[in-house]
Formats: sequence, C-alpha cells, structure tokens
Amino acid sequence: MQKPITISLLITIFVAIVTWMVFFQSKAIANKSLPSDLYGTLTPFELPNYPLQTHQDINTDWMHLADKPLFITTGFTSCTHMCPMTMALYQRISKSVGTDANLAFLTVDPITDTPAQLSKYLANYGPEFIGIRIQDQHQLNSTLQALKQSFTLTKKSEFIEHQGYIYLMHPKVDGLLVYTDNSPDPMKIREDLLKLER
Repeated sequence: MQKPITISLLITIFVAIVTWMVFFQSKAIANKSLPSDLYGTLTPFELPNYPLQTHQDINTDWMHLADKPLFITTGFTSCTHMCPMTMALYQRISKSVGTDANLAFLTVDPITDTPAQLSKYLANYGPEFIGIRIQDQHQLNSTLQALKQSFTLTKKSEFIEHQGYIYLMHPKVDGLLVYTDNSPDPMKIREDLLKLER
C-alpha cells in the first residue's frame, strides 16, 4: 500500500516543479524580449489583485484598470509637501502620454480619503486621474510592500512618509517599470510606452 502513495506523491512533486519552472522561465523569456534601453527600471514587483474602490465609488481591481498601460503613484490628499509636486509631475506625464495610458493615484490614507475627498482633490489636477482606495489596512500594507514603499505614520498621525515613485504596469511587462528619479522626464516615459508598443 505504501508504493502507490509514494509514486503518487513523487508524480505530484514532479508536476509542481515542472509547472514552477515553466512559469518562471516564460516570465524570464517575456522580459528578455523587452527593449534593453528603457528609461524606467524593470522590477519583478507584482501587485496583489485586491478589491479597489475608485474616487467615483466604483469597485474594481488592478487587472481591470490595466486594460491598457497603467501608471500608479501613491499619496494622500492632506499632504502639503511631496504629493503636490508628484501630482504636478503626474500632470506633465498625462500630457505626454495622452489617452495611451491610465493614471492612478493610490491613497495611503483610505480612512480620510473617502471617494468624495479623492474626487475633490483630483478635480484640481484633471479628469484623467483615477483615485484608488484599498479599504482593508492589511491589504493596503501588502500592496505598499509589493511596491517596496516604506510607510511611516508620525506620532500625531498628521504626517505620512512615503516615496513619490511612479510605476508603470504594462501588459508586455512581467513586473513593473519604476521611475524613481526626483523628477523623471515625461517625454522619456512617453518613449518607453512607444518602445513597448512596437
């Protein structure tokens, strides 16, 4: 009776190993076919596909938002230092890419940043931006970890420290392209999109 169980277990392990190798090998091959001179940094970052809520109070997820290339940045509406600068840069990126990509603003403060608050905030920047909330704190933390975002709340909970990185989720890229410069060049970002569409 032991032999059939052992053989069955070995077959299961073998199939799992082959599946794992094929999956990761295919991802490596896919990224090897990408242009080598991309402006953004190619990373293996992958976002967990948790439920999202937009500033229009629509339930969605990353896969639905990424029906075309999707830029993502993080911030919070009561931020008075880095976020306005990031959003000004985001406006310039929006002008350079036009309708070729979606642009999402993921709040790191979903308690304060209700859909109504996000709508009011994004109205200052343009209708092309999509405000995103992840209401579950554990899921939000997991997403920020996937983005390699450090996240610090001060003692009085009045100030949230985070990075103003800009990420690109693209159907041809396994992982994310990340733009970590203080002021990345919107035209070079546009060139990345054009290269990925070839």
